[in-house]
Amino acid sequence: MIGAVANNKYRYDWEIDFSLDLEIDLDESNFQDMRWRPDGLMFWTLGATLDTIRIYTVTTEFDITGASFQGSFDVTSGTTNNIPVGFIFNNDGTKMITVDYSQRRIYGWTLTTPWDLLGTVTYDGLSPQVSGNLFAIAMPQGDDYGKHVWMCNANFNWRRYDMSVAWDATTMSTSFVKTITFDHKYSNLMYNGNGSQIRVIDENNGYIGTMDLTTNWDITTATNEQLIQSPLSSAVRMGYSVANRWDRLWLGSGSSSNIELKQYTTSYLAVTVPTAVTVSQASSPTDTTQALNRTTSTGGAGSLTYEWYIDGGLVATTTSNPYTATGLTEETTYIASCKAKDLNGVLSPVGTSYEFTTAASGPSLTQISLTPFPSGSSAIACGQSVTGAYWTDATGDPGIGDTIYTNSSGTTVLAGGGQWFKAPFDGNNALQVQSSGVVTSSSSC
Repeated sequence: MIGAVANNKYRYDWEIDFSLDLEIDLDESNFQDMRWRPDGLMFWTLGATLDTIRIYTVTTEFDITGASFQGSFDVTSGTTNNIPVGFIFNNDGTKMITVDYSQRRIYGWTLTTPWDLLGTVTYDGLSPQVSGNLFAIAMPQGDDYGKHVWMCNANFNWRRYDMSVAWDATTMSTSFVKTITFDHKYSNLMYNGNGSQIRVIDENNGYIGTMDLTTNWDITTATNEQLIQSPLSSAVRMGYSVANRWDRLWLGSGSSSNIELKQYTTSYLAVTVPTAVTVSQASSPTDTTQALNRTTSTGGAGSLTYEWYIDGGLVATTTSNPYTATGLTEETTYIASCKAKDLNGVLSPVGTSYEFTTAASGPSLTQISLTPFPSGSSAIACGQSVTGAYWTDATGDPGIGDTIYTNSSGTTVLAGGGQWFKAPFDGNNALQVQSSGVVTSSSSC
C-alpha cells in the first residue's frame, strides 16, 4: 500500500511502501504503547483497559512472528496510576517511567533484574501533577539523558519537563521548559538513532510523518514536515523500537473490542530532493539589470520550476533560462542564487551562487555632429562640411568642460591625442577635445 497526503502545505520527498507481515491479538481493548528491548527479542505492550504492560518474547529479532506471551505487569499496583498511556525504559533496562492520562503525572520504577517486569520491580514515587491530561511520553537521549521528558497533553501540545535527578519522577518540575504545537494531532513521537529526526503519528487520521530537527533531540526545532497515510485510517498508535529499526513499523488501533498489533516492513521509494543549482553570468551587467544562467536540476517529483533569489530574497519563479534580474541599483554588488522546486513544493538545497556588480549609469546624452580637423591644425576651415555622429553630455551646445562620447551609452570617449572639431550647428566655434573626451578650449573661426 502506498499513500500520501494530498495537501501541498506539507512537503514530502518520500513515500513508504507498507507490506503487512503479521498481526497478533493483544487481548486488550485499548492499546496505548509498545516498546522493544534493544536486542529485539522481547517487546512490551501497554493497554489502558487492563492497566497492564504485557510481556512477549520472540525468536527472530524485531519480528512478532510466533510471539510468546510471558505475563503481565500491573502499572497501578501501589500507585495512583489510573489510565496509563505510555511507558519508557532507560538504556540498561533498570529504570522505567510510566505516564497517566487523568492523573497527569509520571511514575518511576526500578527493575532489580534489567528488563524483567516479572521479577522484582520497585515503585519509586510519582511526579507532581502537571496541567492538562497526558497522552504519551518521549525521552531525548542527548545531554542529561534521563532528565528531560517530552509529554503530549490532551490538546496535542508537546511539552518538555525536566527532572533534577535522572529517571527520578519525584524531582520533575511542574513547569514545562519548552513547548511546541504541531499542525496535526501527533500523539506518538519517536527519535531516530542520533536525534536528528523524529517519526510521529496522528492517531485521529492515521497520518505517519517524519520531521528533521535542526538541533538534535529538540523537537521545537522540527522542520520539513513530511506526511503519508498509514495503512490504518484512524485511532492508530505506533510501536517503538529502542534500536530505531525504521524499516519496521508496528501499529495497533487505539480502541477496539479486539486489538490486533500489525507489523509492517517499510521501504522508501526513490523520490528524491531536486539537486542543487549553479548560477553564472549570462552577459555583462548594465546599471539596472543582470542576465543570469543556471544549471538544470534533476530529481524531485514531476516537472521543476526555478526560484531566483537576489541577496536571499525571492524575486522570480521561472522555467526559462537565462533569467534577467531587473530593477537593480547602479554600482551595487549583489549575490544571485537559484533553487529548483518540484510539484510538491520540495526545494533543492542552495547551490553555487554568483556575485556581480552593476555598471555605472551613463550621463544623459545628446547626439551632435562634429567635423574633425587635423591634430594641432592652426588653420581652421570653418566651412568644411564632412561630419560624424557623436554624443555629448552638454545641456546645450558643447563647450569647455563638456565631454564628447563616441557612443550613446556614454561608456567610451574620443580616442587619440587632442583634436580640433567644429560644431556645425555653431559655425563660429571650433572645439579642442583631448583623448579623455573633455573639451579643453575653443576657437573662433
